[in-house]
Order: sequence, then C-alpha cells, then structure tokens
Amino acid sequence: MSDAGHKSGFPCRVWLGLLLGGLIFFSGCLAQTANDGNESAFPVKESPLPELMPVPESTDFNATDEAFPGFGGRQSLRDEQLQEMVAPQKGIVLPVIWGDVGVKAVAAGAIDFEKYRSLLERGGAKFSPEQELLFRKGSDANISFSPGNAYFNLNILWAIGLANRNPVLSNGRISDYGEDRKAGFASTGGWTLGKKSGGELLGSSRIIVLTPKQQEVVEEVAAHTFRPCCNNPTGFPDCNHGMAALALAELMAAQGASPRQIYDALLIANRYWFTQEYMNLARYLEENGRDFRTMDSRELLGEEYSSRKGMARVFRSLKDVPVAELNAVRCAL
Repeated sequence: MSDAGHKSGFPCRVWLGLLLGGLIFFSGCLAQTANDGNESAFPVKESPLPELMPVPESTDFNATDEAFPGFGGRQSLRDEQLQEMVAPQKGIVLPVIWGDVGVKAVAAGAIDFEKYRSLLERGGAKFSPEQELLFRKGSDANISFSPGNAYFNLNILWAIGLANRNPVLSNGRISDYGEDRKAGFASTGGWTLGKKSGGELLGSSRIIVLTPKQQEVVEEVAAHTFRPCCNNPTGFPDCNHGMAALALAELMAAQGASPRQIYDALLIANRYWFTQEYMNLARYLEENGRDFRTMDSRELLGEEYSSRKGMARVFRSLKDVPVAELNAVRCAL
C-alpha cells in the first residue's frame, strides 16, 4: 500500500476515519468455576441485543491493513522508534505459562492438529518444535509475544477461550442469543480448525478451572477491557480477539495473577495484535502531552481508547499519522 493516505490532507483523513467502522465490522474481529453455583458478574441483560459480529466472508481479509492509511508504507526513523516502543521486535515475556491447555484443547476437539498443520503447510509454513509441543505434551514455558508469534498466540488462545466452560459464556451477553444464533458470531462460526463446529465448541469443555475468587478477577477484567476491532468488551467475545483475550485472562487468573497483571498482559497482546492502532494511540497521547509508556494499562484498555469507536476518535484527532511496517495479525484464519 502506498503512503498517499499518510500525506493526504484533513478531508481525506476524515473520510477514511468514517470508513473505519465499515471496514472493521466485517473482520473476524476469537473454565467452568470450581463452584458451579457461583453467581456471575455477567447476568443476562434485558436490553436489546446488539448486532452480531458476522463470520467474515473472506479469510484473507485483514482489517488492520485496510483501516489505516499508510499501513505498510514508508516509515520514518521516528515511526520505527515508535513501533519498537509499542511492539518490540525482541518480544515480551508474560508472567504465565502455557501448561497443558493446548493438550486439553486438542482433546476437547477445539483444535484438530492435523487440520491446523495442513493449513500451515499450504501456506508454506509449519509449527516450530516448541509450538508443536504445546499440543502434544504441554509446556512449562512462559507465554511470550513478539511479531513472529502473535498470530499463533491469537489462534491457540481463540480455540481455548471458545471451548472453555465459563460463566462469561454461559451467563454473559453472548448467551442472550440462543443456540441457533450463537453459532453466527465471528468467534464461533469463524473457527474452522476444530473437530467440531465453533457453535458446538462454545463453552463445551473444562479446560481452565477457576475458584470463585479467580472467576471474580476474570469477570472484572473482562468487563473493562476492549479491542480496536469491536465496540464490545472482553466479556462479550463475539470476535476472535475477544475470545483470545478471555482465554488469556482465565489462564492467568488460574495461576494466581492479579487484575493488574492481567490488564498489563492484555495490553501487551493488543499491542502485538493491533500494532498500527496502538502506534496511533501512542502518537496521539504524545501530541496531547501524555506518555503511553507510563499510562495505566486498565485506562488504555478501556472503551475511551481501545474500542473501535475510541480508536476512530484517536485517528481523526491525529496531526501526524505514524506508519507501521509489519505483517498485521489477521482478523480471521
């Protein structure tokens, strides 16, 4: 993509900003508690149901690529430094291990390992030995995020979040739609690498078991964290990024992480999944006398900044749009 949009004037930027909602709308953006009677912080709502995030028509669609002018274009040195601040090439290690969740996801039918491997081979790629180990035996390695593994992390966490039995799915907003309509979400119908359909997999297996206190932590975080492809919080995971964020929150809570640690981790995940958007946000904050690096992760993940409408507002307000130079994490398989 050329950097024409980057150099264009105010009217073009506004027009592109208005198109943001339509472009991202078609993207794919993906534990039962120890006490089954534990009340959820996500009761069924009586308000009108929001429109479904549909299953993407094309698995090649890249919402991030299309949403911002200049993406993939010519970077200035300042842009390179900004990207390295937002999503460092060397990666970031999180205070949580994979454990056996990959093995359990395969056993639950959420991941068909051979189908997944065939998909990669058709694209000229393959699992690393460490990645394959996650599905075969599990791993005590910490989860880390880098430009090279962000898409892999998105997919495995998507599958785990989709299949894991948790009140966020059974009692939350996604449960309002009924059995027939729940299969129509991008996070359910968009998942095609399991041995069952996404609708069948939804909340079907015990993969991550939480205590009531840990469940409270998950629900608090899920209610207050957003992703730039949607206007819904993690507590309504109608897209792949939402489902993956839910899985990461569940896994960290199960290992004793605090809400603050989970907020920090979800911000890191978002920064690698939506690098262009968070570069925009970092530049916007800089233009308004604030430092992205010192801001509270809970605030940055909130609706004001990390929702689709929040990011659109940020984009329209930018005086200087930065350019990310990387392969964006796709919003579909």
